[in-house]
Amino acid sequence: KAKDVVLQRLSAFQGLLITTSEGCNMKRSKNWAGFLLLLPCLCAMVSAEIPHSLPHRYSEVKLFPQTTWLREDGGLDMSNALSTHPRLRVLDKDLEGIRNFIKNDSTAAMYYQLILESGGRILKEPPVVRPPPGPSGILTTVRVALNRVYVTGLLYRLSSPANSTWLKRGWAELEAVANFSDWNPHHFLDVAEMTHTVAIGYDWFYNELTDTQRLTLETVLEKKGFQPALKAYADKAFWSHYPDNWNNVCNGGLLVGYLAVFDRTTVCPSAESVMKQALKGLPIAMASYGPNGAWPEGVGYWAYATRYTVFAITSLETVMGSDKGISETPGFDKTALFVVHATAPSLQFFNYADSGRYRITDGPTDTPSLFYLARRFQIPSAAFLERLKLSSFKTAATDDLIYYTPAGTVDDVMKLPLCQYYPRQNIAMARSSWTDPNATWLGIKAGITHNGDPHGHLDVGSFVFEASGHRWVIDMGADSYGLPEYFGPKRFTYYRLRNIGHNTLTFDNANQAENANASLLDLVNCPGDGEYVQIDSNLTSAYALNGVSHVQRQFHLNYTTQELQIYDRFDPGRAVNVTWSLHTFANISVNNEKSSAVLTMGNDSMQVATVTDGTSCPEATFSQEAIDLQPPQESSKGVQKLMIHSPTSSCSKLTVSIKPM
Repeated sequence: KAKDVVLQRLSAFQGLLITTSEGCNMKRSKNWAGFLLLLPCLCAMVSAEIPHSLPHRYSEVKLFPQTTWLREDGGLDMSNALSTHPRLRVLDKDLEGIRNFIKNDSTAAMYYQLILESGGRILKEPPVVRPPPGPSGILTTVRVALNRVYVTGLLYRLSSPANSTWLKRGWAELEAVANFSDWNPHHFLDVAEMTHTVAIGYDWFYNELTDTQRLTLETVLEKKGFQPALKAYADKAFWSHYPDNWNNVCNGGLLVGYLAVFDRTTVCPSAESVMKQALKGLPIAMASYGPNGAWPEGVGYWAYATRYTVFAITSLETVMGSDKGISETPGFDKTALFVVHATAPSLQFFNYADSGRYRITDGPTDTPSLFYLARRFQIPSAAFLERLKLSSFKTAATDDLIYYTPAGTVDDVMKLPLCQYYPRQNIAMARSSWTDPNATWLGIKAGITHNGDPHGHLDVGSFVFEASGHRWVIDMGADSYGLPEYFGPKRFTYYRLRNIGHNTLTFDNANQAENANASLLDLVNCPGDGEYVQIDSNLTSAYALNGVSHVQRQFHLNYTTQELQIYDRFDPGRAVNVTWSLHTFANISVNNEKSSAVLTMGNDSMQVATVTDGTSCPEATFSQEAIDLQPPQESSKGVQKLMIHSPTSSCSKLTVSIKPM
């Protein structure tokens, strides 16, 4: 694998410009003197890309002060911790503020009503039963239990006088999961989320539980949560020190568990050791937010990781009085804006990598953390977006009510730039307006393919495009995690994950390099405003192993005309066939000459054509096909693919225009 990286980088060295994580910019040089001068930089590039225990971009990890937690004897200093219950996330003194919002704010009242309806459905359902582990362990069942405990717990605490119906149903769920044979430590997300589930139920219902019930929950936290966690830490489980969502969830969930029972050391002797390990691991994941808030695994996993980060931080705040500096990690204060910019006018996200929900009808990705982040870091535009999304889809989670804020107006959103660029992840999003639901919106993905990111796709150069109220160009998102070797050697045999399944270039039907790291550069009006935005990308590293070099893709979006032009330039070095691809739910009609196509959705149409001003291959031909993925792959019903084919023996450039008719 290291040899492939070297070959890839040597080939990419011939390119016009290569930018690495070390900041080395290398101009074309064809003489040995120039090569020798640049050799140290090239070596740094190769070294940075050979797989390590951590991806190279996470080398800057800011650890919050461990000494603030420790006593002289090395134990955790909990002398100032809140000793009464409930103490996790929502204190009794906070409830009156929530009740006032429900009484006086129609939006908060709607959230409460939605949660109340959810509670009504829960009352009619039996408690969960432990299923046989599947591709994602027993995680689906765990999350059902988690939601039920949060819903019944919040409704019980908000009821006045106290409604014991919610208490009884919440205990039934807790008793059921306590009786599981185990919480499936082979898939540790299950253990972490179940630890969090039981901790919240134990704490929120604490004053109404009998001594026997409390002891039952304390005992299962120790035996099925903390003891498996200590073994995982001793075995150096990857999630304990790796900078992806598993870290946030596992360390965050265990942290919440400790804070629930930190004063029950006799029954839970392993809890403190687990907490120490969680405090060591969580900062590594927090570094993924740096420097400006973008999450490398995409918005879907941003939502998952950030939700557990917020669970941990808010529990620390209520128990310890502060989060001990965790939220001060660079980038975390800006991460809500990443989601704001990644949200298109349709209120769907830019769903690159293993993010799902590529159909509008799939509903929204769950992002209740936005309310907390909006309040914590004074980002009213994030609160405005969350309210808009929830009102549109008529849904709400318990955290949406707990951290609800009416702050944020259209004026706050309009202060944001129309285009935002995230250099560390090499992604960009641009829009013509923040207020027009028919605005033009463009999401561009460069960055890395798979190196260091288990959820990465071969999607360098891909894009998603909306205009006139439609998502014309889609990302098909993740496939089923149950597919054979989905996270193993077969990962890039599956259509959705290959570049042929994205809106980018393919040469001779070959995959992009798995270790690619493509750059966005020469940005015009991004970040910023203007009548148009122009973004260049160097995709060379993605195709170097295919024998293709100097691959450049430029996006030019005119906000006024809604026209998107994509300029592709490449130097194949040999005769290859290039395929330009676009995936859509629109109806596709290719003209008889196979020189252009029309996309139609409802009463709106877009023309896709090559530009015939000498900047495109005259031999380029259009074709279309329906994408019909067979089980066990996820259904691709309704997805159409538009392709432009061109032999590169006679040309090395392709310019495509997408504009309204």
